Amino acid sequence: MRISVIVPAYREEGLLEQGLLSIRSQSFSDYELIVVVRPAGDRTEEVAKRYADHVLIQRDKGLGPARNLGASVAEGDIFLFIDADTLIPRDFLKRVSQLFEDERVLSVVPRFYVYDRSYRGALSQCLLSLLTRIINKMKFLLYGMMIIVRRDVFQSLGGFRDVFGEDVDLSLRMGRKYRFNRKLVRYVSSLVAYTSSRRIQKLGILRAVHLWTYNLMRYWMLGEQFVGYLG
Repeated sequence: MRISVIVPAYREEGLLEQGLLSIRSQSFSDYELIVVVRPAGDRTEEVAKRYADHVLIQRDKGLGPARNLGASVAEGDIFLFIDADTLIPRDFLKRVSQLFEDERVLSVVPRFYVYDRSYRGALSQCLLSLLTRIINKMKFLLYGMMIIVRRDVFQSLGGFRDVFGEDVDLSLRMGRKYRFNRKLVRYVSSLVAYTSSRRIQKLGILRAVHLWTYNLMRYWMLGEQFVGYLG
């Protein structure tokens, strides 16, 4: 079962290499690595070309369009969208492949840990743990820093939409279409990935909690799109 690993990268010259190295160090070999670069005058494209099978240049803004561009050339049965600052252990892709041997499984959600060794990193880890509990109860909420989904499911939904909160938007559309249960979307606590807390730190812990609580309730209760970073 072939896996297409798709990495959007914008101004990522500082963190991209370690992320791509973690992918290239996998014990599993049946995968392709696609990096989608939005040029910003730095060395991101240069770093991507050292490791990727395909480097695509994105002209439009947005994570959704970047991931869709990568998916448009991907050949795998499984799409694994991963952020440039997210790292995976050596057996990660092998375990993903094994999980999808069950044809009922449409998507897999790993557990995330923050690798920043700082006070803010620890607070970010607490926030991630809270989101993990929500995922485990709601059964269909996917993390933006890594989304793992079957190719045909992704294509049936038309990919990501160009909206703020494109990861949650995809999750909820998947939930409505496939009526998720634990056999269709598996949260696997023993499948671990590591990510940076930089986005949460940039926004601020309290502001991040406010942002996502407000937007999720607005989306679930009113069916309205995310409104962005609340000024």
